[in-house]
Amino acid sequence: MKKYIILLGLLVFFSACQYEFIELETPPPIDTTTDVSFAAEIVPIFTAGNNCTVCHDLGKTAPDLSAANAYQSLVNGAYVVSNDPAASLIYTYVLPDATTHTWKLLTSYEAELLFTWINQGAQDN
Repeated sequence: MKKYIILLGLLVFFSACQYEFIELETPPPIDTTTDVSFAAEIVPIFTAGNNCTVCHDLGKTAPDLSAANAYQSLVNGAYVVSNDPAASLIYTYVLPDATTHTWKLLTSYEAELLFTWINQGAQDN
């Protein structure tokens, strides 16, 4: 009898719980016919919330991904191979499923955006 009372109590307890699920907004698909802006779309991947610039800032671990220096640091440091994302370390090293980087990995959307920017010629725009 005691077992049934405990079971009934657990059933009431768990059935009384309510869960609110938060639906994450899905970013819009990337329009590959429009140029991806380095300044407006790529730099924020590195700098927003100190995603990358915690470690990759002026005077810290290369490449310097601060807004002022990111483009020159990536291009001159051979982290970007224009028109070839698969050969670009800034893309392959931090892919969502990469095991090479230990701090921050790209989201699928960020990876797609970076891929598109490199594939479009990695312009400083």
